[in-house]
Amino acid sequence: VGSGLLFIAIEEIRARFPFGGFSWGLLGFSQVDGPLVRAAPLGSTPLVGMLVVMIGVLTSRVIIPPGAGGTRFFARMLAAASATALPVLTILLPVATYAENGTLRVGAVQGNVPRPPIGWPDQPLQVTANHRDETLRLLSQHQDVDLIVWPESAADLDPRTDPAAAEILLAAVSAADPTPILVGTQQFFDKTRINQHVAFGLNDGALTQLGEYTKQHPVPFGEYIPHRDFFARFSREVDQVQSDMVPGSEPAVMSLPRDDGQVVLGDVICFEIAFADVVRQAVTHGAQLLIVPTNNASFGDSGEAAQQTQITRFRAIEYSRAAVQASTVGISALIDGRGRILADTQMWQADHLVADMPLRTTQTWAARLGLAPTIVSWVGALAWIVVSVVRRGNASARRHPHVQRTRESRTDCPAGTFMR
Repeated sequence: VGSGLLFIAIEEIRARFPFGGFSWGLLGFSQVDGPLVRAAPLGSTPLVGMLVVMIGVLTSRVIIPPGAGGTRFFARMLAAASATALPVLTILLPVATYAENGTLRVGAVQGNVPRPPIGWPDQPLQVTANHRDETLRLLSQHQDVDLIVWPESAADLDPRTDPAAAEILLAAVSAADPTPILVGTQQFFDKTRINQHVAFGLNDGALTQLGEYTKQHPVPFGEYIPHRDFFARFSREVDQVQSDMVPGSEPAVMSLPRDDGQVVLGDVICFEIAFADVVRQAVTHGAQLLIVPTNNASFGDSGEAAQQTQITRFRAIEYSRAAVQASTVGISALIDGRGRILADTQMWQADHLVADMPLRTTQTWAARLGLAPTIVSWVGALAWIVVSVVRRGNASARRHPHVQRTRESRTDCPAGTFMR
């Protein structure tokens, strides 16, 4: 237990510090296809990761048993039984994923990005056109879609200010009307920019904005350079991020109208899916379905897209929410509340996905507890360190009692004894 608390405490610090941290490699994310992931709705990544560490420590004690003599056999058996019991017990934990508020028929569009990249002045419009074309193909096959999701940066040039981008988007929105389209775009300012997911509809033949979400958690050194002047002294690579992304301040939720009222979406942009605080905030603000727009084009054929899909699956299980992941180049996926992939795409292909996604409002314990598991790991790890230090000091005193007696005798000597 102490080892698990210490490991998770360090993970949770790294996930938040410095510069907001980066939680991409949390140990809990590795368990999406194993039984331990069923503990995610109870205590999020801290609990799942801690169970992994505990099983690892217990297994090591089976291989390298503590103690000697007759106690060694029983210690090994106890460790083996405990290591086996933990995953068996988690299998028994229930996972509720049925629709509580009906379903939403969602289409995810993957328009693809030119390879190799064409010139910057033309590529944003080409990427937007690709997503328009794939949307038209989706609509030719599915007429009953309630929502269409475009990925992050599907329209790098803001259609609210760029006429050419607006014209391309208008063709898709007109064909989809009255179905709204969520579009990833950016707003550029003097030296900064914001990353947004914007819902567009049609009003009197013109584009109209139905809602928006601005990314709250830009990634340091990837989307902005903290203390740019300082780090520029050590590397010229900071110039690759020419315009620093600044964070939004509103929760990652967006309400859209539907025939029987409104649906609340948890709209988490790209890397934000790895940050539990952002996703949890969306769920506690009423999100019934998770939307994860992302742009994986910069990562080429690396494992980043597959890793992100696994993290999205974990979040779906953790909060008992179906998830729609839409990527420019892949992997796009429709995921249910058990983390099962209902449909997905291949990398570097234009494609689309459509499915009925269940809507839920019940909050898991992971959503209700908030930062409590993290705080418990910090307090528990600190207590474990203190107890370990005290125990080691006591053990040292028992092994070397003459040292303590010598100190006591010197303390009791009258002044000047040693001099004489």
